[in-house]
Amino acid sequence: MAWQIIARVKAAHKTIGQTAWTRGAAMRPGSIDTAATALQVLVVDDSQAQRTHVRSALEQAGLTVVGEAEDGAQALTQAAAHHPDVVLMDLRMPRMDGIQ
Repeated sequence: MAWQIIARVKAAHKTIGQTAWTRGAAMRPGSIDTAATALQVLVVDDSQAQRTHVRSALEQAGLTVVGEAEDGAQALTQAAAHHPDVVLMDLRMPRMDGIQ
């Protein structure tokens, strides 16, 4: 599942004149072009185990995890502090979910 998420992030990050991914590279750890800027990701999930698993997969793929949060309220604070390129968020969480 983490590789599917990474593939979607890869597709979404193609911007004008810059991409953090090597064009045509296979989806594998270390396939990122180190000369380009890595995507900055905020991971939001109420499960610490899930956040750890997702963080590990993203970092192995060459992405930079700039923060973690356990609910939507913490995510807003982290996003304001770190200005991530992508927020990977669970939809069902206590206090404030991923939709509110």
